[in-house]
Amino acid sequence: MRQSFHVVCAAIGYAGRMRRAFGLVLIASCGRVGFDGLAGVDGSPGGDAGATAALVVGTTGAGTGSIHASGGTLDQDCTGPCTLVVPPGTTLHLVANAATGSWLRGWTSTCYGRGPCDVVVDHDLSITAEFTPEPNHVFVTSTAHDGAFGGLAGADAVCKSLGGPAYVALLSSSTLDWATRLGTARGFIRPDGVPVADLANQLGSGELWSEIAVDETGARSTGSFFDTPSASTNCADWTTNSGATTSTVALFDFGHALADYAATMFCSMPNKLVCVETDRVVPVVPIPQPNRRVFFSAGIWTTSSGIGQADALCAGEATSAGLSGSFHALLATNGASPISRFDVLGAPWMRADGITLAPDWVTSGDFGIDLSMDATGTVGAIAATATIGATAFDAAGDAGATCNNWTATSGMTTTIGANVNYSTDLGTTTLSCGQDIHVLCFQD
Repeated sequence: MRQSFHVVCAAIGYAGRMRRAFGLVLIASCGRVGFDGLAGVDGSPGGDAGATAALVVGTTGAGTGSIHASGGTLDQDCTGPCTLVVPPGTTLHLVANAATGSWLRGWTSTCYGRGPCDVVVDHDLSITAEFTPEPNHVFVTSTAHDGAFGGLAGADAVCKSLGGPAYVALLSSSTLDWATRLGTARGFIRPDGVPVADLANQLGSGELWSEIAVDETGARSTGSFFDTPSASTNCADWTTNSGATTSTVALFDFGHALADYAATMFCSMPNKLVCVETDRVVPVVPIPQPNRRVFFSAGIWTTSSGIGQADALCAGEATSAGLSGSFHALLATNGASPISRFDVLGAPWMRADGITLAPDWVTSGDFGIDLSMDATGTVGAIAATATIGATAFDAAGDAGATCNNWTATSGMTTTIGANVNYSTDLGTTTLSCGQDIHVLCFQD
């Protein structure tokens, strides 16, 4: 009998430790596990009458939490090991919830990620969720300020008012470096629970697990923040908003490193602050999970040469980089959307450096990370673009948007920007049909 493994993405609520109430913040992650031929795709029980199957759920780690299981006639909270006996083919919906002062690192078996998991219990299974003590939080302020916020003390006061007494601003002065200000703090997550970094030095100059584009309430935020500056570009140690004085700023919605792109702006221009909690030492390393690779082609494709040539470009670069599996270009065709070429119920897509796309990228139009990293992990040039041939990832293409199914040599089509270090949003830039351009390559 043929058997196959399925995963479906869902969402989980996370309650943070911040002073302000977050409400419900959603984090997407894992999903359905089952075996074809034993139960219907709608989760209806299968198997022989009177037969049972057992799902053992439990928790591990130095933190505390519970797992709520529901489905069929079952509705149960498990604060310790639970054996859930159900008819074979029953779909159980599992939600792991961290207790106050703890953090859900993620599922360690069968399910993956940090979100709810729908499991079709066709046979005896075991599933475990890992909890750790709650790490430090890091966020971008919802408020913007000019350069005269009263020195580092003034910046810290803003962060403390929004987060709590243990927060400092990710800033330096002419006499004090930002790294010194973070002390021995280790382990950083966003207010919505998404892991950001393990070590403090990653926040200023290293690779991040995810971008910090979330404010103190957990709401999505984009824009620039006052950067860790040189002595000559720090708004007179953050005491002046004189238009003649300059400050270094950077973008906090970068895909990986905060400091990879910076610009000089007048101190009179408002920018946000990055606030970091500093009173905890908790290692933060996401649990390895099944994934599919995504990359930005190093080579270019002539749009009039057909979608097959775009796919060949992706496959060739994947093979050269030693990647297994099959790869295709994220491109629409007449009557079909770009994402329809892929199984959205499979494992999440991940860059070469291990950073995953935002779970809702298909519907939001925002990858959550930049995608200008090629198959080998090399970051390309700023302002490179790739076409998708549609107005949205889940929107069908037409003859105009796809250059007549990628055969026309004249006309225009919509592109998506793929700028280095930006979380890439669907744009409205156009290009000429027949033009040479990069493509976004996704593993099937």
